[in-house]
Amino acid sequence: MHGKTVVVNLMALFFLASVSAFGADKTEVKGMITSRTGETLIVKSGGTTTTVVLTDSTRTKDDRGLFGLEKQEMSNAVLIPGLKVDIDGTSDDQGRFIAKTITVDGDDLEAAEMIQSGLHPTAQQSKPTSKISPLTNKKLKRTSRTSRRTLSALSRCPNMT
Repeated sequence: MHGKTVVVNLMALFFLASVSAFGADKTEVKGMITSRTGETLIVKSGGTTTTVVLTDSTRTKDDRGLFGLEKQEMSNAVLIPGLKVDIDGTSDDQGRFIAKTITVDGDDLEAAEMIQSGLHPTAQQSKPTSKISPLTNKKLKRTSRTSRRTLSALSRCPNMT
């Protein structure tokens, strides 16, 4: 009886070891995209930041319907900062996460697009202007000449004290 228990325990241990050896790399990342550069996403979840790499085989989809049974394939172009994502994939030897399937929510996508469209004009407005218009430049030169003449005239005046 004791021998059978040992054999069963060893079989269970072998099974668990083989499952963890073959399934250890497959993981899931849930969070919000904070930045995107080409085919690399930075996804933040809680206090953790994960670098996610997109490949030619990465699928992006939106699970629609009451129970998410209706799936709509989407382009990877929809992966913008501010979008909540659920990513299935594997880790590589460089500590990056290689995405296989990315699931987004259509409502979250709409909100992220609204945020991005509001940020773009703000970023454009906050850029410093490096060029001075010809009219402004002419006014500045005229003001400068007038100021020099005034200072010159004041320096020639006798002290009124």
